[in-house]
Amino acid sequence: MLEFKQEQFYQEKCRTLEKKTKWFSKLRLGLALLTILFLICLFSTDLWILFGSLTVVSLVLLIVLIGCTNPSYRQFQRIKNIHMIYLKHHTRREGHYDRFTDDGRKWMDPADQTISDLDLLGAKSLYQYLSSAKSFQGRKFLARQLTHPQEQSPEFTDTIVFLSREEQTIELEAALSQMDAECSDTDVEQWLRIFSEKRSVSRWIWVWMFVSFSAFFLILILSFFYHYPFYYAFLLLVFNWIVTKIFTQNPLFSTFAGKYQKVMDSYKEFKESVFAFQTEDPYLCQIRKRIFQNEKIFSKAKRLLDILSYRKNVLLQIIGNAFFMDVWILRKMNLTEEELQKIQKVIDDLSWIEVMISFANIGLDQEVYTKGNFSDVLSFKNGYHPLVSSCVPNSFTLERGVILTGSNMSGKTTFERMIGINQILFNAGSIVCASSWSAPKAEVLTSLRVHDRLQEGISTFYAEIECLKRMMEASKKKNVLILIDEILKGTNTKDRIMASKEIIMRFCQEKIPFIITTHDFELCEIPGISNYHFDEFYQDGKILFDYVLKKGRSTSSNAMYLLQMAGVIETSK
Repeated sequence: MLEFKQEQFYQEKCRTLEKKTKWFSKLRLGLALLTILFLICLFSTDLWILFGSLTVVSLVLLIVLIGCTNPSYRQFQRIKNIHMIYLKHHTRREGHYDRFTDDGRKWMDPADQTISDLDLLGAKSLYQYLSSAKSFQGRKFLARQLTHPQEQSPEFTDTIVFLSREEQTIELEAALSQMDAECSDTDVEQWLRIFSEKRSVSRWIWVWMFVSFSAFFLILILSFFYHYPFYYAFLLLVFNWIVTKIFTQNPLFSTFAGKYQKVMDSYKEFKESVFAFQTEDPYLCQIRKRIFQNEKIFSKAKRLLDILSYRKNVLLQIIGNAFFMDVWILRKMNLTEEELQKIQKVIDDLSWIEVMISFANIGLDQEVYTKGNFSDVLSFKNGYHPLVSSCVPNSFTLERGVILTGSNMSGKTTFERMIGINQILFNAGSIVCASSWSAPKAEVLTSLRVHDRLQEGISTFYAEIECLKRMMEASKKKNVLILIDEILKGTNTKDRIMASKEIIMRFCQEKIPFIITTHDFELCEIPGISNYHFDEFYQDGKILFDYVLKKGRSTSSNAMYLLQMAGVIETSK
């Protein structure tokens, strides 16, 4: 867990700038009201020289004051954002991450059992805990990295470790927080299509543009030297406007350019923050180098979106199209495939930085974390669940399939989820929640919260069978880690035990790593498996759990005791 040494400094600076900007606001308001007062006096009295002069002076002072104080407002907003990021980290440390608005449910796949079993996306999810991403693509990359990870280099994880140890990371998060809702909901592919669609303008309009400009300058010369009527030039401009509107009708001009302009502005500000970040980290420096190489075309695209957005101004559109503005816009908006790829690379690089910042939150807000190592066997020390408050850490090595037994509420399922979440973080290239972690790259397949689907005529038992079938098929193509809670709980005891034995023996024959929880002690006798358990103890008439993993099978149960405590059944005498 990172110690925030600069937090107090930013709090005090935020308070100072807040007072300063409030004073500036009052001063600006006073000057604005004074200017209005002088303007009223100018038109309501005969002292037009006096009040005209005072109006001009006060207006100039107001403009100068606005120009001089705007940097203070921008600085206050930046410091305020940094202060809010500190508060967000404290909220996460206190276990109230469920207050964060972005929970990633947009990318949930109902058919992916692992997403719901391990709370990867949705309310109170790993995504909600981690996410500092704000752009649409950054959020999408993070969700994808948790569900269908793209393999990353060791340098990627090294950079996450670096970010988790640097308080400067807070400033990068603050720069991200300036991205508004439009940026968070606008897909990059949508506005890149603006540049990819090929548009053409009739060649006759280019001929007319040459004739028109020649005629316009000729009229100006004649009117200046020979007193030729100037209104002919005005009529020519009106005709130009009509011609431009006729020949440039295109869906491009109905695009919500202002929204895309804001997206580019947000990316630009975040990009500048990335370049301002003081670091010698090789991976980050490499990303910055790539961004710098493609920055020119990125800036060009931003300027084009700015022009397309400014065109929405009616006055500018009228004046601009008198000089064929829309013709030039249609011509310039066509970018080559290579240019589009360069823009996409800049966006991708910035989005991956958002993902790395999100993963770094584990190190920023947790006491224990580590960079995982590759090995043939899953093994870890002091592994814990990041979403469980005061989670008891456990150490474990999965040398062969495990049957996990224990009383109700003793921690069996939480242990499985802890392993599943950390393996997913490891697959994603993130740091993991343990003091040490080594494992192979293995897809996590789960059957922890299987439910019936009545609308499809699917019972709980058959839904479990479907999960097991997917596990078997996936294990033939790639490395998997199988986690099952209460295997085949949807059927009767006799069939459950018989079928479970067959499934477990097949897992063992195929050498598929698995952890299966059960209350059926008969499964503990299957050859080729290891037995572990959680247990409970009783003190002052209360049932307590230590949540510590122990070798061997469980020898106790607490169902009757829990029923008695809840008053469902009478206490036996």
